[in-house]
Amino acid sequence: QRVVGWMWTQHQDDSWGTCSVALIGPKTVVTAAHCVYSHEAGGWPKQLFFYPGATAYENIPFGEYAWDNASVLSGYIDNYDGTNYGSVLEWDLAVIILAEPAGDQLGWMGFKVDDGSDYAAEILGYPGDKPDGTLWQSNCDITSANYYALYMVHDCDTFAGSSGSSIFQLDGADPYVRAINVAEDDVTNYAVRLIPTYYDWVLNLKQ
Repeated sequence: QRVVGWMWTQHQDDSWGTCSVALIGPKTVVTAAHCVYSHEAGGWPKQLFFYPGATAYENIPFGEYAWDNASVLSGYIDNYDGTNYGSVLEWDLAVIILAEPAGDQLGWMGFKVDDGSDYAAEILGYPGDKPDGTLWQSNCDITSANYYALYMVHDCDTFAGSSGSSIFQLDGADPYVRAINVAEDDVTNYAVRLIPTYYDWVLNLKQ
């Protein structure tokens, strides 16, 4: 749980938002692009802060880590239609490089190509319908019916604030991220899959 964290983002218009993120390298966290880059609030953020292992609003046992830089898939910026977030859902993926290596103290998750196989999915995040800063776990089964080319649908329990949560598979005792939760509506939840090109993009950025 300590490699999963709560992220606070200050946007260019000085609004703040929260999301869920996970360490996948000493200085690298992965999350949703809309947690980093806001089309409505001025683009790239002013500040990002990562609180690993937070269990309550005032309980951040492993401290605060600021960002150094962030990257989002180019499709998330280039394909936005000006009004509809759903127009860029398939590219809603971001990698953040921290200013200091949190993973040296905490460790990190692995990640793998989402090959479309069945698995029992686990998700850890900070849903906004729960007390601020509290970490919640859910699980659901992923089968061939869940998959689309760049994203998948799922019924793990999420809410706004769960955006950016890693959907992972337990391979033995080790968790491997396969997708990133990005959105929910009244019917289902959506997650961007780590297809081979997305996996390579994340791997090339990882520090």
